[in-house]
Amino acid sequence: MDTAAYLTSQGWAGHGHALHHSGRGITKPLTVTQKNNVLGIGKKKYDAHADQWWARAFDETLKE
Repeated sequence: MDTAAYLTSQGWAGHGHALHHSGRGITKPLTVTQKNNVLGIGKKKYDAHADQWWARAFDETLKE
């Protein structure tokens, strides 16, 4: 589907014009960022130390 053609048929003035009939509104499209990893929401980078809970538990047991 050609979105520009559809919006023009609905009364849109074209590229560089807002969707609102009075011309008020944003004229540039919103940019969307993509999350490129599978770490979960809010996690920024992989923490190898946090993932090795078993190694820490083993070390603590050896210290005792």
